[in-house]
Amino acid sequence: MPEQERESKSVWTWVAIAAALIVIANLLGAGIRKFADAGKNQPKNDIIALQPIAEKWVIDHDGGCPTVEQLKAEKELSASSKIDDPWGTRYRISCDGRAVTTHCDGPDRRPNTADDIHYP
Repeated sequence: MPEQERESKSVWTWVAIAAALIVIANLLGAGIRKFADAGKNQPKNDIIALQPIAEKWVIDHDGGCPTVEQLKAEKELSASSKIDDPWGTRYRISCDGRAVTTHCDGPDRRPNTADDIHYP
């Protein structure tokens, strides 16, 4: 095989490898973005699941307002239930009579700021 032909095949091999790496990088990037987006929804999903449990507790106890620790200790929540948000802050419950709201303090970890999540 002539030298020039060998060099041409070598160049095309490297072009193919580079193209494959670009495709793999794009797929990995898309997967990472999808995983990150799923994490953004987790706190909302957690407080949506927590709210009816807290509401039932208020009805069963004729008032008062539970904490997530109390719900877990009383086995209203399963042992595997998440009571902390992804940023390490405990979910909160507030009650106004029988109206129950669940809260996540958000990435800044402070209550009553713009990044808080509430349900309902």
